[in-house]
Amino acid sequence: MFDTEASPTQVVVIGAGPIGMTAALELARHGIRTVVFDEDDKFADGSRAIAMHGSILDVFERSGALTAIMEKAVVWTIRRTYHRDRELVVQHLPAPDDGRLPTYINLQQNYTEQYLYQRIADQPLIDLRWKHRVVGLAQDDEGVILTVDTPEGQTEQRAEYVVACDGARSLTRKLLGLEFPGHSHADAFLIVDIRADLPFERQPCFFFDHSTNPGSTILIHPQPDGVWRIDWQVGANFDLESELAPNRMDARIRSFIGDVPYEIVWLSSYRFHQRLLERFQHGRVFFTGDAAHLVAPFGARGMNSGVLDVENLAWKLALVLGGSASPALLESYDAERWPAQKENQVVTDRTMKFMVPPNGWHRLRRKAVFTLCQVWKGASRWVDSGKMAHPFVYTKSPLTIANQGGRRKWPGVPRLGEKVPDAACACWKAGDWQPIRFRHIVGAGFLGLYFAPANGLLTTSLPQGIGEGRTAYQLAVVQAEGGAPSPGQPEDVIYLGSAGELAQAFGAQPGDFFLIRPDGHLTGRLRPASEEGVAEMFERLIEQYHLRV
Repeated sequence: MFDTEASPTQVVVIGAGPIGMTAALELARHGIRTVVFDEDDKFADGSRAIAMHGSILDVFERSGALTAIMEKAVVWTIRRTYHRDRELVVQHLPAPDDGRLPTYINLQQNYTEQYLYQRIADQPLIDLRWKHRVVGLAQDDEGVILTVDTPEGQTEQRAEYVVACDGARSLTRKLLGLEFPGHSHADAFLIVDIRADLPFERQPCFFFDHSTNPGSTILIHPQPDGVWRIDWQVGANFDLESELAPNRMDARIRSFIGDVPYEIVWLSSYRFHQRLLERFQHGRVFFTGDAAHLVAPFGARGMNSGVLDVENLAWKLALVLGGSASPALLESYDAERWPAQKENQVVTDRTMKFMVPPNGWHRLRRKAVFTLCQVWKGASRWVDSGKMAHPFVYTKSPLTIANQGGRRKWPGVPRLGEKVPDAACACWKAGDWQPIRFRHIVGAGFLGLYFAPANGLLTTSLPQGIGEGRTAYQLAVVQAEGGAPSPGQPEDVIYLGSAGELAQAFGAQPGDFFLIRPDGHLTGRLRPASEEGVAEMFERLIEQYHLRV
């Protein structure tokens, strides 16, 4: 946690959905006091955003919400894609064993919000105020002044910064007069959550041209509590009101699940929107999640990318508010997260063109792919039912410190700007080597990971802190297990054993040094580490991260 002195209101978060509550929890984890305003007073209904990637489960774990989430969630490791009754693609994901987080889980959004709220209720640095609608916003050199409608009348709230997490219809965006450029897809989609004992495997399945929805698509997802989510592509001229007639809805559901008792839990329809703010930072106001970008939900790129927005922003705000970095660091939020969201737009637009061909050429191409799949298994690579989301790699980030030796020198090693891998390892605690997961020592501040050679350690020349404690920095040294760490080494170093997966996960060689950011992205690496190389790396860290030392 960064060393900060909390002012009465350092940050106002607008919106208490999963993105807003995660933003508040991440800021609190770094010692930042927040006030959260939400114009409503209840959680979301229905499944909504259900598929969660392991990268945001890591964020939820640090906030303390993961245990409740995992106790309720459905973990899946297989995703199937069909054309009619022919299986085209089977995607296998690693099993979450040995303490590894699953790659994907399914959980209804209302549960996610409840579990995040439970953590907020126990967090003294977060003041969540329901039925508070922000209706005015002004900025000056010292902060932001918000006009807020409350149940007791209108009031003003001052904050140093504002994080807008108020969704697709963001009032914050409108108050600043911002355009939300992009486009909307014409085809509508119908979603129904049903509770039923279905004879299906508990894994997502995607169907092109299913016999019960010819020429269109169906997606089914398993959820907790015996609930299944079914998405039908229903075309541009879909009439939801007539479709809701009991006999028509029943016929649609039974045509897919058969003669099985069921209960409708939630029903909705929607169109996909692809929209992206031109900038995510406007003075002291930062936009995240659906307030900043809307993306078709193929591949679970909505809530997952929104959580990674606030993870990226929170530690930067903490450094600035704590006096450890200048406000120039905050400019990197837009520089990193805008390209990440642009990639989501590109990927999902490509998927939509395959799912709903916009012209004759795309229809011909899709038909050719399905025909080819009947005679050549390799053609399945061109079937696009949604490329699943993964954390963005900040290859062009202004914060990335150039690596020593170029890309060819680092085969099998995480790329600069990439989220570092988790792995099983051992940690020297209480006079013995104890098993841990590497992710559990990532996220408090900057972390240096040094794979010590057998002939000695470099810890005496590696810096133990930056800026006399104002910026959190921790050193982890990986050495051979078998005995205690070498005598005379600093006590505040984390000692990790080389046995297990860690060296393999990093593709590490003896003498390698990796510098990891507070959000788990790799920002620098040396092979082999030297006193001069380490000194230069930290000089560049201070310069590029605008640190005050």
